[in-house]
Amino acid sequence: MNTPNISDTQTDLSRALEKITEIANASANGNYIYRGESEIHDKISSNLYREYEADIETEYFDIEVVQKEILKEAKEYTHKTDEFEILTELQHHGGKTNLIDFTTDYLVALFFACDGNRDAPGRVILLQNRSETYEVVKPSRTVARAGIQKSIFVQAPSDVVAPDAVVRIPADLKGAMLDYLRKHHDISTKTIYNDLQGFIENRRIHKSAYTEFSKGFTCQDRADSAGDPAEKQEWYDKAIDHYTETINLNPEFAIAYNNRGNAYADKGDFDPAIQDYNTAIELNPNFAETYYNRGVAYADKGDFDPAIQDYNTAIELNPNFAEAYYNRVKCIRLFRPQFRKVKTSFVVEIP
Repeated sequence: MNTPNISDTQTDLSRALEKITEIANASANGNYIYRGESEIHDKISSNLYREYEADIETEYFDIEVVQKEILKEAKEYTHKTDEFEILTELQHHGGKTNLIDFTTDYLVALFFACDGNRDAPGRVILLQNRSETYEVVKPSRTVARAGIQKSIFVQAPSDVVAPDAVVRIPADLKGAMLDYLRKHHDISTKTIYNDLQGFIENRRIHKSAYTEFSKGFTCQDRADSAGDPAEKQEWYDKAIDHYTETINLNPEFAIAYNNRGNAYADKGDFDPAIQDYNTAIELNPNFAETYYNRGVAYADKGDFDPAIQDYNTAIELNPNFAEAYYNRVKCIRLFRPQFRKVKTSFVVEIP
């Protein structure tokens, strides 16, 4: 198991910025729309096309016929009459249509390219905004999420479009890219999927994240109670692996970063522990326990000044945090050795 360090984080950030620059440069000489895919498909096509592609010979498949049947049935379940508006509603709720999702913002496309399938490379597709071979249409205003995602749809008679440019996103860069987009552009799961439908979709993903988190917590508990040092280290490593998978599934799970930081710190790996505490605090600035834990890690490194600052913050957030008061006193004595208790005697003043 590889332990991350500050230089690795800086390298990942540099690589992320290089990819963003690559997309920006590819966009410089045209009016483009963008599509992010977390895995690389053979074709750029709609979800309706992909549903039928595996079962029939698509060269003899008329997607417009299928689409008309879908619309005919869908009209029985909605008061809407505009067919395109119905299609956008279906697409929004996960239905199969011949609309291909794009966005006018390449950073949003980059999010979709990285959000999922962490073991496989993704890609950002660039497509000219105007063409004689396909139609570019804006979604209905009734879909609130479309505004946040800066959505736009492509419809093609063949239901397949050819990209003008493609930027590949390596699998090992996805986590760092999502972290950068969240920190610097406020693009994250919460902002992209900002409605109940998004909440439901994310619950499916987060169920697996909670499972991994529970496994990590169990391994960490076993490590804490293990008497043998080798066994203790082994359980901490397993806990770290499970917390890492939790974070892969849900990059905004602050407690998972906090607990992984604890596991690193208990192994003596203080730098990656502090990195994880930093991320947990960014995700939840009111998390008193994480300030306390980071303070412990700084103190264990001998960095007493930042440790005292973290204990101060933990106490501000939770004035009843007894451990933070106790550790702060210890740090002050170690950091400022001139501060010592002075023994005094009672003096009786006689008027």
